[in-house]
Amino acid sequence: MDGKPIVAVFSAAAGPKTEAAKDVWGSDIPYLQSVVSPGGDACPKYNAEVTVPAGEFREKVKKAFPTADVSGAPDTWFKASERSDAGGVRAVKLGGVRVEGTAVRELFGLNSTNFTLTATGDSITFHTVGYGHGVGLSQYGAKYMAEHGSGYQDILTHYFTGAKITKI
Repeated sequence: MDGKPIVAVFSAAAGPKTEAAKDVWGSDIPYLQSVVSPGGDACPKYNAEVTVPAGEFREKVKKAFPTADVSGAPDTWFKASERSDAGGVRAVKLGGVRVEGTAVRELFGLNSTNFTLTATGDSITFHTVGYGHGVGLSQYGAKYMAEHGSGYQDILTHYFTGAKITKI
């Protein structure tokens, strides 16, 4: 901004809203704010599930977060999630340890940080919405907007809040 190029990040399909950069990467970038993003549900990976057996879950968590207490029943391991305005998990208490949503996503191969879970006695199932980090332009959202009459300038200024399109 201020006449400088932006970092035009994108992901495949944001959830109903894109994520603000500060909620995913910790840096508040003025043009990477959360905005409504229609059409993501056309992505085949928009809604997904990952089921992890309890034993495998314990092993991964203990290796990544040695002080986490994942003894007892799986439905007691997750507490007090903090969510972004777009719905992504910023952080969650996992076995009593504060863990970033991005770390959970990476550890278990989730499609996004916008997840809920179901725990049974022998497994944890993550239910995700969106595909990718969700910051900036959503490819499926941009496609949807274009198919509904928006031009590239409207699409870019929608996803990159306050950015100006100029010739250089």
